[in-house]
Amino acid sequence: MSTTNKTWADKVMEFITGGDEAKVKKMHTKTIKFCKTQIGVNEREIENLNDLIEDAVDAKNEAVLNIDVDRIKDTNTINAYIPNFLNSLTHADSNIDELNDQIEEKEEQIKLYNAHIKTLS
Repeated sequence: MSTTNKTWADKVMEFITGGDEAKVKKMHTKTIKFCKTQIGVNEREIENLNDLIEDAVDAKNEAVLNIDVDRIKDTNTINAYIPNFLNSLTHADSNIDELNDQIEEKEEQIKLYNAHIKTLS
């Protein structure tokens, strides 16, 4: 049979024979395993990020509670201290927001890997 008379199915079956079929099955297995491994990595990273968020929330609470009373002796020093105080709160909020953004990215990665597994299963 000449190459021009072969159907697409014939060409595919000819391509996937013997060792090639085994290679495709091996790649399938390894791809699923890779996706599951990446899901686990992302889940562990989310756990670590959640711990960091707890620390960042504690740091923000400490910033609220630990006002440097030596720097707020009168109206002028209070007015001078307020921007520094608010800056420390803003910085703490930014840290928390950044960590939450990283968690969202990890969750999206997990969804993507789960979608790949579903597609391949």
